[in-house]
Amino acid sequence: MSEGTHNSKSAFEQAIRHEKELELIYNTVTDVIYMIDVEHDGKFRFASINQAFLSATGLQSSDVVGKYLDQVIPPASIDLVLGNYRDAIRTASSVTWEEVSVYPSGTKYGLVTVTPVFDENGVCVRMVGSVHDITEKKEKDLAISKVIKEREDLLAQLLKRNEDLEQYTYIVSHNLRAPVANIMGLAEVLKTTELEINELLSVISDLSESAIKLDNVIIELNTILQPGK
Repeated sequence: MSEGTHNSKSAFEQAIRHEKELELIYNTVTDVIYMIDVEHDGKFRFASINQAFLSATGLQSSDVVGKYLDQVIPPASIDLVLGNYRDAIRTASSVTWEEVSVYPSGTKYGLVTVTPVFDENGVCVRMVGSVHDITEKKEKDLAISKVIKEREDLLAQLLKRNEDLEQYTYIVSHNLRAPVANIMGLAEVLKTTELEINELLSVISDLSESAIKLDNVIIELNTILQPGK
């Protein structure tokens, strides 16, 4: 075997080892990594995905590789994704955004980054993408936000009840006392005074008016003390 042939074989074997090492890294990293071919008509087709992609989405390789972007990405996310892909190509730079998608594995939150790859003529031929799964962090943030919202609602309810109690105290000390005192005074008049018919009718009218006021106050108190008001 000539030295040139030996060197060629050695270089080939080294290239194979290097490719296997890259493939090992590609399929063992925890972040989702994928490559998209950009076709002449501007459509995007999945060329390659790593194992993390399959684990995160619950999809099979046959569901993704060779498929167009809109055949894989959920409809609710496709417009956002396509817009960011086109921005990356237009600006010739990486674009990062937060995305939420629903896959067979469930609802996933991810920090997505895509980077365009151009040929020697300046034409974008490939997109390299990665997704850092932030689902756990997002769910914790949402849970914390829910607790904070519940506490704020509870505080608002407590403040409202405090206002109601203050209003209740005012009604008891002012609005309720007046008609009760009036009724008691008129009752005393009826017990201790001989009245003409016209005077008696006037006292009865005043009693009726005070009773109506007292009833209105009681209704108002019931409204204030009713839970949820």
